[in-house]
Amino acid sequence: MSEKDIVRYEKELREIINSKIIRKTEQPLIPTCQDGMPKRPPSAYVMFAKDVRAVLKRKMPNCEFSDVMKAVSIDWVKLSKEKKAEYYSEARRLKICYHKKYNEWL
Repeated sequence: MSEKDIVRYEKELREIINSKIIRKTEQPLIPTCQDGMPKRPPSAYVMFAKDVRAVLKRKMPNCEFSDVMKAVSIDWVKLSKEKKAEYYSEARRLKICYHKKYNEWL
């Protein structure tokens, strides 16, 4: 394929993706963040995944990221209610702090 064909293909693909035929909303496909906008606080699952992912990665060094995350999700399902409650309470605490600190962004 020539360079000209590649450019034309990419242009047509962008037009199709951004057309109302595929998109039913007027919102952009990738949300744009305002400058300086803070990240949202992590959820309980994200905090758990952060804690467990490094350990699982060491146990499964040759596995891909998706395989490690599948193992993380299995561990999350098997996690006791008491341990999950700890993660949920920490997530709630971080969310409250976030709302207090970044109220103008909400």
